Amino acid sequence: MDTDAQTPDLSLWDFSITFYAKPEIQSACLTLQDQHGASVPLLLCCCWASSRYGVLPLFISKQLQQYTETFSQVAIEPLRAVRTAMKSSYDSQWPTSVDDWQDLRESIKKIELASEYLLLNGLEKLIIADVLKPQVLPQSETLQRNCIANIAVCFSQLDLQEGAAKSAVESILNVLGD
Repeated sequence: MDTDAQTPDLSLWDFSITFYAKPEIQSACLTLQDQHGASVPLLLCCCWASSRYGVLPLFISKQLQQYTETFSQVAIEPLRAVRTAMKSSYDSQWPTSVDDWQDLRESIKKIELASEYLLLNGLEKLIIADVLKPQVLPQSETLQRNCIANIAVCFSQLDLQEGAAKSAVESILNVLGD
């Protein structure tokens, strides 16, 4: 998909696929996920919402955070744990071929992606249900301020003042503002 991530009518899913495909975004999101426990779908939602709705009301941000946490615990994290464990656990003594093992792992990855699709659709519905209408696309600086405000509320555990989290969020903001 070669669509501009700033297209105003782009769904959260389509935005996420487009935006996450950029190597610097993928790297930054995985740093925040692996080192700080941040939800990549919620991060992408914050970026998408920032460009369409500005700074989200606190009650919506809290709804997004709670929904993401609950949904992820049930439908994403267990799949990710199995898929990750399978990456290095194949035993050549088993009567299963390495190709069959990898095929099974890829099937789990597809189910994990389907779960993330459902999560992103739910996040979009929560925002649309409570926000009256999208804003005019903001200028780069405003968009970045909106995004940092939304991320700061949804990810209060992140120290955005220094370190890897600050660097990863800055990478996201730089691409978002382009």
